[in-house]
Amino acid sequence: MHFQEWLRSLRSSAGLKGSESEDLWSLLPSLPLSSFSLSLSSSSLLGLGALASLTAYWLVTRPRPMRPPCDLQAQSVAVNVSGSCCRRSALLKDDSLLEFYYDDTKTAYDMFQRGLKISGNGPCLGFRKPGQPYQWISYTEV
Repeated sequence: MHFQEWLRSLRSSAGLKGSESEDLWSLLPSLPLSSFSLSLSSSSLLGLGALASLTAYWLVTRPRPMRPPCDLQAQSVAVNVSGSCCRRSALLKDDSLLEFYYDDTKTAYDMFQRGLKISGNGPCLGFRKPGQPYQWISYTEV
């Protein structure tokens, strides 16, 4: 069955108006599809079908862009803290700023001492040679 005959059967079953079918018909070439398909080898047709399938699959499953959680032109908000102007993230709910993560740690030395106390002289720094397991140094060795 030629491509044009197939379109005629579709036109009659789809209930297209005469003018719509004539517009569609004028866009089609006068050569039947079978003469075009005979000029390509079966492996070429199979390759084109595989390419079309892969393209359709990629279009359906491609990752969608993520929306940013805040306006990128206003990522920070001015906060007036004790006379000085600071900025905070626009993602925070209120204007309270975090001064220290823990009340007893204010310096890097305090953080190290806190780690020593919490871990009970556990592993602090690790290193390894390529392809070998990690070797750990305790807090007192550091």
